[in-house]
Parts: sequence; structure tokens; C-alpha cells
Amino acid sequence: MVFEQDFLDCSHGFRPGRSPHTALYRLREGARLHGVRYVVEADLANYFGSVNWEWLRKFLKHRVNDGGLLHLVNKWLKAGVMEDGVVIHTSDGVPQGGPVSPVLSNIYLHYVLDLWFERRFRKACKSYTELTRFADDFVAVFQNREDAERFRQEMGERLTAFGLQLVPEKTALLHFDGNLLQGRGRPTKKPDTFAFLGFTHYLTKTRRGTITAGRA
Repeated sequence: MVFEQDFLDCSHGFRPGRSPHTALYRLREGARLHGVRYVVEADLANYFGSVNWEWLRKFLKHRVNDGGLLHLVNKWLKAGVMEDGVVIHTSDGVPQGGPVSPVLSNIYLHYVLDLWFERRFRKACKSYTELTRFADDFVAVFQNREDAERFRQEMGERLTAFGLQLVPEKTALLHFDGNLLQGRGRPTKKPDTFAFLGFTHYLTKTRRGTITAGRA
């Protein structure tokens, strides 16, 4: 697939040699090696049903010159989906369960989120930051709170510009700092936890006093 050579290291969904395990490993190792203190978790509302066709066509044309293939993709988008025996036609979105939808949805977030993060947002950050994405599930980690706050704001604006919306109650800037567990006794404030790929990620202090990350 022509887009595979363009996809970035932060992307792990629907790609050869990548899986939820590689995404979780990237997240864990990045946090461990770089002293991550803040996490922005995000949840997209009805992502597959919100992909804007016009933008998707523009993204495809960046790499695909085959008019026949583009026409075929366009016909597939317009074919509609069957619900309870009735075919429903929409003007946006990629039908879930279709063989092409994972690829098209991945291409969409490659341009909307991944490239924006790596080529624009990250360059203005004060310290380490990293994005990890599997399909429409993604988190970003930071050393610096100002970077995290700016990402939370600008990321929402970026997604809105391309027809995507965040779920407010599932999108948050979290204090994921092992320093909160240092010292004797119970901490007055424990590190926040966050959800990613079906796991709840947390920090804990071992009997030896080492801060370690876990998931449940």
C-alpha cells in the first residue's frame, strides 16, 4: 500500500508488523526514559462516521494518481451501510466493518493528526513530547505542563477544522507524575490514571521505593 511508506512511527493501527502491543511498548518506554509528567488522553466522538469525504479525497490525491482507483473508493463511500435490513446512505464517514475502512480512516488521521503533531506542534515544544496512536485511540505525553496545555487546546481546534469532535468527559490533561509518590507515608495527591487501548494506566511505588508504571 503506497501510504505505508508515509505513515509515521506514532501510528500503530492496521499496519504490518504493528499492533496494540507495539503501541503500548512505545508509550511505556517513552514515559520511562524521558520522565513524562503529563498525559493528554482523548476520545473521538463517532470517528468512523465523521470522516469528511472531501478532505479524504484530497488526502488520497496526495499519493494516488490512479483515477480508476479514486473512482472506486468514491463509489464504495457512496454505497451506504445496511442497518436492520435497510441501506442507509450518508454524506460523510467510512462504514465500519468494510475491508477498506481501516485503511481510509488511518489515512485521514495521518494527515489530520500525525503530520500536524510531528511537523508543526512538536517543533514548538519546550521539552520531550510524544504521540502514540492506534486507529482513532491516541494519547500524548509531555514533560512540560505548558506543552500539554497547548496541545489540549490546539489539538481540539485542529480536529474540529476537519469535522471531528472530542468527547469532553473522556478528554483530559492528567498529572501522571511519579514524583507525587516520593517521600514517606501516603501522598496527599496521587498521580492520575488514564485509559488507552482498553487498559487503565497508573503509577505505583514498589517496596524498594521505585516508581513503576502499570496497567490493568
